[in-house]
Parts: sequence; structure tokens; C-alpha cells
Amino acid sequence: MNIYDIETYEEKQKVIPYCICFYINNTYSYIYKTKSDIIIDFLNEIVKKTEIDIVLFSHNINFDGMLIIESLTKNNIYFEWFMREMNIYWIEINYLKIKIKLRCSYKLIPLSVSILGNYINTPKQVFPYKFVKFETINYIGLCPNEEFFNTKNEYFFFIKENKIFDLKKKIIEYCYNYIKIILELL
Repeated sequence: MNIYDIETYEEKQKVIPYCICFYINNTYSYIYKTKSDIIIDFLNEIVKKTEIDIVLFSHNINFDGMLIIESLTKNNIYFEWFMREMNIYWIEINYLKIKIKLRCSYKLIPLSVSILGNYINTPKQVFPYKFVKFETINYIGLCPNEEFFNTKNEYFFFIKENKIFDLKKKIIEYCYNYIKIILELL
């Protein structure tokens, strides 16, 4: 089973991917903000890790898929996709020497990752999404303020565990946790 997750921030009403974590052939990997197109970097990493066609699952291909489709279109890379009632079900990309098939695990298990994590005693980690922007993607320092968390409880839980906050380290940790939950359930 191969899984991926894309983390983003918003800038000037545009969604920017800055971290992609993935589990391919029993190995966790990540790509963190690059100077080039991070989606293309991700496709190149997939090709490096396998020489055969591959299927990867994302738990919300509607969101991740739009980022991927935007990049593929911008870079003139051929792909096919299936969408029904405003839901993306799959994307298939012929890239270099392989076919990369992206599927949606949410269509198989229509529950949030938070709920799924509770079922398998692997809670989804907390992360201050609202803190992430271009200027902070390399931030290492004091834990962000409560305003950057969804709830006061999340903030208190997070600050208890994280006196010093390394954004890159924590988002990769968060992303791997997310992948682990999906992997265990699939």
C-alpha cells in the first residue's frame, strides 16, 4: 500500500503546497518546500522509488487532486481523471516511464482521519496550520500562540509537548502520523 499527503498554506487567496510526505515500497519519505514545482519533484521521487506502475492513496483527493491537476496542466503533463458530482475519484498520470495512479481512500472509508485514528488508538496529531505561511516555513523558535490552533485544548496539548517549535520537523512528524493512520486502515 502506498500513501501520500500534501500540506499547504494560503497566500493571497492561493493554496501553496510546501510539504509532501509519502510511503512507497515500505519507506517513508518527504519533500519540503523546493525552489521548483513541488508536485513535479514528488512525481520524480515516485519514479526514483519504483520502476513499475504504482497506485498511491490520498485521504482527500478532492483537495490534493486539484493541486496536482493544476501542476500537471501548467507543466503540460498528460493525465486522465474521473470526477462525478464534484468529487474526484482518481487521477492517472503517464510520467516518464511509469503510470502513477492516484486514488482516494476517503471514498473507501468516508470518515475523517481524526475519527479513524481514534479507532486504531493512533490519534491524529495536532498542528498549528494557521501559523504556516511563506515567512514561517523554516521557523524554529517558541511555540506559536493559541490563535494559530483550532481550539484552546489543542493549544494546551501542543505547548505541553513542544516548548521549542521546529515547523519543518513537526509538519513531517504530523504528516507521517496521518499516513500511518491511513496505511493501517487500508
